[in-house]
Amino acid sequence: MKITKRWLKKHNACKEGLEWFEDHTLTNIEYGDLIKMLIEEGMFDEIWWLLSHLLKGRSRVNWGCYCARLVLPIWEEKNPEDNSLRHCIEVAENPESTSEELNDADSAASWVADASSWAGYWDASAAYGIASAAAKAAFWAAYAASAAKAAGWDVVEIKQKMIDKALQLIKTQDNEG
Repeated sequence: MKITKRWLKKHNACKEGLEWFEDHTLTNIEYGDLIKMLIEEGMFDEIWWLLSHLLKGRSRVNWGCYCARLVLPIWEEKNPEDNSLRHCIEVAENPESTSEELNDADSAASWVADASSWAGYWDASAAYGIASAAAKAAFWAAYAASAAKAAGWDVVEIKQKMIDKALQLIKTQDNEG
């Protein structure tokens, strides 16, 4: 898939992102090549945004859950009595979950995000559900990277795992659709 300025505008890219695209005199670029450029410049928030808009439906949910699972051990170590994140992931991963269960899981995910010290990432995402929102998946990617860094994990490895998983899911959805 090619990323163009029109595509970015259609998906409500931020002003800074559009300016970056223009500053690099890009007219259209394959998403994989764009991600490589963003990695080289250390622009991970932009990568999370892009990936979360390239992923569709269950792929987006699966990616958000994958990112959340990456930091689940950190969350559970810091909050041993709180299983809300694990429950939220399990409900979101279950394609048979009811709308009511998904809404309850979304509320739990919102609480988890608000309770975290990375709640700033949540501000733009609060209105979206874990079962459908690009913003929620991007939040979990950002949260996973931040939590991994705070826990002394290899953040480069964690970020690469998240990117690789998203690219795998995008490729799968492209082959199916």
